[in-house]
Amino acid sequence: MGRLMLLSNKYTFISTPATPFPVSEDTPVAAIDFDNTIAKYSGWKGSDHVGKPRKNAIWALKCFKHNGWEVEIFTSRKDTEPVWSWIDYYAHGLIQRVNETRDSSEKEVKPKVDIFIDDRSEYWIGKELDWVEVMERLERRGFMPNGLLP
Repeated sequence: MGRLMLLSNKYTFISTPATPFPVSEDTPVAAIDFDNTIAKYSGWKGSDHVGKPRKNAIWALKCFKHNGWEVEIFTSRKDTEPVWSWIDYYAHGLIQRVNETRDSSEKEVKPKVDIFIDDRSEYWIGKELDWVEVMERLERRGFMPNGLLP
């Protein structure tokens, strides 16, 4: 099985011997953008403002956990404390890490993971990200071997 990258044109299925699935030895890892992907977002209102969960986002996180995945949030927010507070309130135990997308030199840093999910994927331009559709596509491609939760 290859790697699925949801940041590129539609859903691109990438398969190379150098990147076996999962990239970690035991546990597959999903990197998910935060603002407007997991949490609602209506423009920057300061680092302390974080939107409520998007429709079906918490269900999707539970499906990842049910299928043995670790979830890592990637965000361009410089202050991740409000993100951790959001996780503690809405998604306690469902997200293992928050990885800022910028390092000390301000270059983008992409984590080594099995899939990326981002609302700014070309596939979602002009339409609302639909977590049910995302999870059904992952299930059809074999990324959810235990199935989806009701």
